[in-house]
Amino acid sequence: MVTGGEAVVEAARKHTNKRLIAAGAGNPPVVVDETADLPRAAQAIVKGASFDNNIICADEKVLIVVDSVADELMRLMEGQQAVKLTAAQAEQLQPLLLKNIDERGKGTVSRDWVGRDAGKNRRGDWSAGAGANPPAVCGNARQPSVCCY
Repeated sequence: MVTGGEAVVEAARKHTNKRLIAAGAGNPPVVVDETADLPRAAQAIVKGASFDNNIICADEKVLIVVDSVADELMRLMEGQQAVKLTAAQAEQLQPLLLKNIDERGKGTVSRDWVGRDAGKNRRGDWSAGAGANPPAVCGNARQPSVCCY
């Protein structure tokens, strides 16, 4: 696994013949497996990902979790005020978060959202506690989708 700019990723590719996960610049991954202290991991992930509204390049942006602990980790993250979106909620957020969306669903990030508190930008009922002001809005662990913090 490697993070960094194009030169760093290319250098890593030249030095291994193993599979490589290249997160790219400003997209640090977190890997959680069955040996993790899940309550501590959930707290650290939500706290780190929501720090300064996730605009710092060192903030958690990518989460890789083994199947055997994915559901429990998500439950624990929700206990830390992360909100799990349904597919319909993620679709509803897409036009708010992205501009110039093409036929493949790809677009550019809306500057209206960068660095903003997710609770101030919410549209609709994101959780059972609809009046809550979540520090994080996370996609479904089984189907990665847009995540904003």
